[in-house]
Amino acid sequence: MTTQSDNSAIRYVDVPGAALGYEVIGEGSGKPPLVMIHGYSLRSTGPLYRDLYGHLQQAFTIYALDTRGHGASAHLVEGWTFTQMADDIAAAVSNLGLSGAVHAGHSYGGFMGLLTELHHPGTFRALSLLAPAAASGGGATPDEVKATISTKGQDRETMEPLFAGMYMRPPAAGQFGHVLDAVVMMDLKVHKTYFWHEYPSINITDRLSEISLPVLGVTGGRDVIVSNDEQRATLRPLPNSKEVCFSTEGHMLPLEAPELAAREVIRFVQDLG
Repeated sequence: MTTQSDNSAIRYVDVPGAALGYEVIGEGSGKPPLVMIHGYSLRSTGPLYRDLYGHLQQAFTIYALDTRGHGASAHLVEGWTFTQMADDIAAAVSNLGLSGAVHAGHSYGGFMGLLTELHHPGTFRALSLLAPAAASGGGATPDEVKATISTKGQDRETMEPLFAGMYMRPPAAGQFGHVLDAVVMMDLKVHKTYFWHEYPSINITDRLSEISLPVLGVTGGRDVIVSNDEQRATLRPLPNSKEVCFSTEGHMLPLEAPELAAREVIRFVQDLG
């Protein structure tokens, strides 16, 4: 079941115990569905990834989904776990009737594509991981970074240099403003759960060989958030994976180089036939 919100393009799809916000870009085009999952503390709905969607729309109808605690689903904070996110994503895809959907996920969204496939095989036709978070979990995240975001994540001035440091080039003011808007709307409870409990304690590396789907990894050679070694350690065990690395790009590749990211996703899916 889906419902249109009263004052925006955001709709809501029922999942067990909640309803997640999403948007549709290119509705009615007849093009195959692609489900976009944002990076952690970002959002799929709204203008943040709009340039990426503009390029992906050449080949797909895009379903931009906000997971619990993020964007249009920011109010859903209780009981936040990775398992719940995977269950939610699978339920949303099923309830929206998106048979044969392709996944695209930035950072955390890439990790969630892998976890969803492990928990709910067949949810997607293929996975596209854009600057993916490490399958080995968040043990490498410095404690001072975790503490800053967990206690001051709603303070825009504190978050500004932290997120600007993820860019390879000075971000455009408007686009970076959308990043900060998404960050500061999050409940600190989610950050505390994510950084101190969920991500440090999860490691799916040993299970990656179970994923037979075609998987694309689009990585940045200058990623300062997830090292190339960590990203390759995620892609290497997958039996049907491909990596495209752009040496000049970093962790914000889908935002800084949306045309490159979209081009590789489109080529990858077209090659599947």
